[in-house]
Amino acid sequence: MRLPAILGSAAILCVALTGCPSGANVTVDYNHNVNFSQHKTFAFADVKTDNPFFEQRIENDVSQDLEAKGLRRVNDHGDLEITAVGAVHDRRMYETFYNNPRFGYYWWGWGGYGARYTTTRTIHYRVGTLVLDMYDGQSKHLLWRGTAANGVTRSPQENTARLRRAIDKMLNNFPPD
Repeated sequence: MRLPAILGSAAILCVALTGCPSGANVTVDYNHNVNFSQHKTFAFADVKTDNPFFEQRIENDVSQDLEAKGLRRVNDHGDLEITAVGAVHDRRMYETFYNNPRFGYYWWGWGGYGARYTTTRTIHYRVGTLVLDMYDGQSKHLLWRGTAANGVTRSPQENTARLRRAIDKMLNNFPPD
């Protein structure tokens, strides 16, 4: 009886600690009235994160993806001005397990509800979020926004790899059709 509870608990804990199995939860939205093919250059206006080492990594990863799509990075006054904000938040998840969930009709007749015990525990985990915005360099209007959220591990190398995959996923279909 305890095996399903243990397996369920292990599966939930695995997802909570490592984020979604398919990678970061990424969403993208943009101004559908903008012709993105008119934008040829980009510059970073501001990049802020909880971890200063990640600021340069974000700039490098975004630059690599945009340059591979034919845009050129400039120091100032790009056709696209990019801002990025990254943060890590502590999250909590509650799990309740029911031990002996028997109730209702037993094989020997109506058994009522019987004894039932519940166990609730709290799982603490960390989630990193990145918001990447692209503004028109002239008008300063928001043109494109990507967001990514994923579990944070204790390994800086794994977190850097997750950041890279999240940015790749975010910019995969940029520029929008």
